[in-house]
Amino acid sequence: MLRPMRTDRRAWNPPLSLALVAALAIAPMGAGCGKKEEETAPEAAEGGDKAEEKKAAEAESAENKAKAAPAEAKAELAEAKEAGLPEAALAPPPVEAAPKTKLEDLLAFVPKYDSPDKLGVLVVVRDASVFIDYADEAARFVEGPIKALAEAAQSNKQLEDFAGMGLAFPMFKAQYTGIKGTVEQSGVHLDKGMLLMEVDGTSYIVYSGDKPEALAELVRTFDQDMGKDVACKGLDAPGYVVCADGQGDLDAFEPGGAAGATAVRAQLTAGLPGVDFEKSNIIASAEGVSMAVETPPGLMVVSISPGDEPEFDEVSEQLMPGEAKLLGAVQPGAGFIWAKVNKDVIAAGVEEEMAGDDGTPEPVKAMGKKLNGEFLLAGHYEPSTFAMQFGLDDTDDWAGVAAELGKDLGSAQKDLNDEFDLEGGEWTVNMIDVQVQGQAVKALHAGLTGVPEVDVMAQLTGLTVDGYVFAGNDALHVALGASPEAIGHVASASHEGPSAGLMAYLPPSLSSAIEAKQVSMVMHLPFDSLYGPETRQLMESALKDVPDLSPELALAIIDLMSPLSSSTMWITHNGGKAQLHMAVQSIGHHATPEGKDALEAAIAVTQGTEPAAAFGPLVDKYPTSPRLALYKARAGQSKASLVASGVGAMVTGMALAIPVIEGKRNDAMIEELEIEKDAAEKAKEKSKKPPKKPDPKPAPEDKDSAPADDNRPTDDTRPDEQPTDDTKPADDTKPEDTKPAPEPSPNPAPEPKGDGGGDDGGAPKPPPIIPKKPEREKK
Repeated sequence: MLRPMRTDRRAWNPPLSLALVAALAIAPMGAGCGKKEEETAPEAAEGGDKAEEKKAAEAESAENKAKAAPAEAKAELAEAKEAGLPEAALAPPPVEAAPKTKLEDLLAFVPKYDSPDKLGVLVVVRDASVFIDYADEAARFVEGPIKALAEAAQSNKQLEDFAGMGLAFPMFKAQYTGIKGTVEQSGVHLDKGMLLMEVDGTSYIVYSGDKPEALAELVRTFDQDMGKDVACKGLDAPGYVVCADGQGDLDAFEPGGAAGATAVRAQLTAGLPGVDFEKSNIIASAEGVSMAVETPPGLMVVSISPGDEPEFDEVSEQLMPGEAKLLGAVQPGAGFIWAKVNKDVIAAGVEEEMAGDDGTPEPVKAMGKKLNGEFLLAGHYEPSTFAMQFGLDDTDDWAGVAAELGKDLGSAQKDLNDEFDLEGGEWTVNMIDVQVQGQAVKALHAGLTGVPEVDVMAQLTGLTVDGYVFAGNDALHVALGASPEAIGHVASASHEGPSAGLMAYLPPSLSSAIEAKQVSMVMHLPFDSLYGPETRQLMESALKDVPDLSPELALAIIDLMSPLSSSTMWITHNGGKAQLHMAVQSIGHHATPEGKDALEAAIAVTQGTEPAAAFGPLVDKYPTSPRLALYKARAGQSKASLVASGVGAMVTGMALAIPVIEGKRNDAMIEELEIEKDAAEKAKEKSKKPPKKPDPKPAPEDKDSAPADDNRPTDDTRPDEQPTDDTKPADDTKPEDTKPAPEPSPNPAPEPKGDGGGDDGGAPKPPPIIPKKPEREKK
């Protein structure tokens, strides 16, 4: 039974594969984790050291106290809230995770070894019962979409493999129920922790069970041939069992104890510097690859250090941590992808692309050499735009590039109309002025008019089919927006790094790493707008006559994603190691009545309930919830969310484009979606209005240099300053609606040497990935 853990050291695959992590991420994260955190020792003693527990709780409480966000951040987050968007990328969990066995006690079971390379594989799962809960909810979420896929397969030969799924799923569900019951009755306690390890070539499993034979007997209920040679025995820690492949390996087993646990933890820390293992449910290490997984209610947070993995090394070498100037254009609440590519890689690519190409104009070559590696793709609201930006050292060569682009506009326009010959449609290609930071910049513009799809996109997203290419403000812009004015506002945004509002919006650990210039890639994708009524109505109408992508099929695919609310992924470079981090947020959880209500609403939508009917009541029932914006987006009460998410804008564009490409347009779409007449023209006029600007924070007055003023207050408090207790929210702000500001790293940033627990030499502890819930104000 244990032999599969032994693999070729040169071609080892992690025992908990990334595919499994991805599969688990689809389930509602944290379902069933409704118990308050209370670490349990293997001894299962009732009392424990109450003084130590109280001390730890007090330390945790002190760490969790939120600091007031800067005035600029508050103003920006208020703008996001007014637009119906979240004020935080991750909603703070309402309670801590389920009870977990103490990590040190589990690590003490690892056998003694005399050198780090002897620890080949180690997987620590402190509470495996949460994954049963994930499976339970996943089964509920997929039932409706599977039925829809089976129905769609009846009229689509390409989906014939799904035709029998509707009949097979009930049988699968019954089998799963039986397996779950067998596990629950087996005497194996998944919630007490488990270790899978290979030490010096010998494999062991340590688990908690009612008897030594519990695990082997459980395995044999599924396969009689498995586990025949497995030998198990009870350990000194009551209720814990160790199993090996044979009696000889079992007899040789000798736990490392407390000293061994310290050494193992130090080795794990070296593989994942900066990760807080105390919050982790899964910790894995094998052949240089390290991973930690947190599973609080409604979230799954994964941190991976791939070690010497060639594919990841190649990616990390292409990327380069540094200043994130283009993030200054990103608004809190919006979806975006940002990356900083190694400039040497860019230069080599440009040189290879243009080598020997005598037809490339010199200004184009010159500008290509000034690409600095920064890249940003983002959705924007106020005004609605969708833009891709490439950082440049300067834009001095753009005038020459624009002149080259403007030489043959007539042929370009003719080619576009010939290639995309749409009934009633007309493409226009011209050069147009865009105002960037008060200066007119020539832009190549291509726009489409005369087709109903343009009005549909305009009413749903505020976008029209008008694309612009130009350079300004040290960036090359490829943007989609309703007017040059809208595009100019986005291009004119500060490129001096992320705003205070965005830094407060992102997970604290990510914000801190950005400030320390340790990040080379960030991807933040909000999904809630995909599940709202606008998207469903669009799919049902636009795809009505498309045989290969029917509305039922498209909506079934979307419904399979519906447990997911957002995904945030980033790469950091710290302590000489590159790390991949991923935080996946679910729409709900089982920890509170609200979390359960959100899950039930999402499941109801997959089974046919209208999104507005399912989530509208939650908007009214939980008006101060940190998840209010998620409910609004799914109920169709957040018009900005579709374009701001970026993902929503792309899905909308695809849903409108596919029928056109396939020649299967629905002529009744305008009436079915109740699209206003001249919606595109109205969107263009609206987009010309300048966006609202948050009130800037007043500059602090220098007491020593301030001129005398007899009207100034006699005390040290100035009129522009906040009261002494500036951590309290304003009267009209609920504590639940606030988000802790990220704690900046010192400059230069120290390199974490430990994970925040055990003997780490007093290394600094980084801000957490998961935001803390602000404490309620005492009255």
